[in-house]
Amino acid sequence: MKNTCFVSVIVPTRGLRPSLTYCIMSLLNQSYHSYEIIVVDNSPLHTLKKTWSHTKIRCIHEKREGAAYARNTGIRRAKGIIIAFLDDDCAAHKDWIKHIVKAFAQHGSHVALKGNNINALPQNIIASTEYYCDELFFRSAYSTRKRITYSAWIDTKNCAISRNILQTHRLRFRPFLVFEDLEFSYQLRKRNIPIVYCPQIQVKHAGRASLFSHIIRSLRIGYDYAYLKQLLLSYPQTSNFSRVEIDILRGSKRSTYQIQRLIHSLTDSQNIWYRTKMYILIHATIHSIQLAYHLCRTYLRLALYLHAIHGPGQDSGDVP
Repeated sequence: MKNTCFVSVIVPTRGLRPSLTYCIMSLLNQSYHSYEIIVVDNSPLHTLKKTWSHTKIRCIHEKREGAAYARNTGIRRAKGIIIAFLDDDCAAHKDWIKHIVKAFAQHGSHVALKGNNINALPQNIIASTEYYCDELFFRSAYSTRKRITYSAWIDTKNCAISRNILQTHRLRFRPFLVFEDLEFSYQLRKRNIPIVYCPQIQVKHAGRASLFSHIIRSLRIGYDYAYLKQLLLSYPQTSNFSRVEIDILRGSKRSTYQIQRLIHSLTDSQNIWYRTKMYILIHATIHSIQLAYHLCRTYLRLALYLHAIHGPGQDSGDVP
């Protein structure tokens, strides 16, 4: 892929959030100039229609609720050879697009790229807990071959893929509460499309700063884990996809020592009191995920059992 090509950046959002302005400003200050910004408004009313008048920005509306629908709509309307995704609570480094184009030139167009996320709120312990839990999950899925780091999962808040791959393989995001990116990763792996981790592709992510929103996200993660595992059981078998490889609650299965070591590596500039609070919050998060996961698994198994007894067509037996 050439070093100069047109890039479409898709930003799904829901109304005019305060963080969206910082996100757009970071994209308008890029050192690379051949790109467009597609803001997909996922709110019931198209409140962003006349917010920006910049020539690089297009605001479109997707009335169906969910980031997956917004991203798919952005893909259909994109003009770029490269499709990049950025969440509305992220601010991109000024060389973000430049490094994306450079990475495709280095690795070829038949890869997907996962970027490097930096905690934008290091002093907020709730946002930091979300960041460290995410890092615990993603870092456990990295592998290095021939000096290239590969990731098992893509992260839709900071990633890129070529339009050719999306069109050739008819890839689309499926609606989940949180984990449409994990299911999308399986679509890539089924088609032998590697996910390359590029630390130079940096964004700052401002996570949830309130305890309530963090707990709700943890419960949604548990639900999505259970639903995703049930969904993957129905996938067709292929040579490189012979079994369900997802390790449910992988992060929570790591030993206490490993969790402490990761927290120390991520919070080496913080004091012992901060690390202690972080340790407690991470374990509380893990238990919330486990609770939602087991409740959802029980519900899905019961639904399948009733489906087997009553057969299709019965309201009490339909699988969600």
